[in-house]
Amino acid sequence: MDEDHFLHLTDVGRKVAEKIYERHCFFTEQLIAAGVDPETAEVDACRIEHVISNESFERLKEAAFRNQENEISALSKEIKDKPTE
Repeated sequence: MDEDHFLHLTDVGRKVAEKIYERHCFFTEQLIAAGVDPETAEVDACRIEHVISNESFERLKEAAFRNQENEISALSKEIKDKPTE
């Protein structure tokens, strides 16, 4: 920390911080989407982001992405199949 109370990270430190922040955002969004109130989602995301393995996190991201793709595909089909007036 410098005299102005700013943290200066090394390149490695920055990569670690970015990885943790990505996890935090992902888990916060997923928990809120699941119906958890935002305040609780933030607290829980802070806990999860530090303990989950890289493998588990990557698989969860992939599963969430597949879910989004499936939802978009279903909505697209629904729009195409809707009779025009």
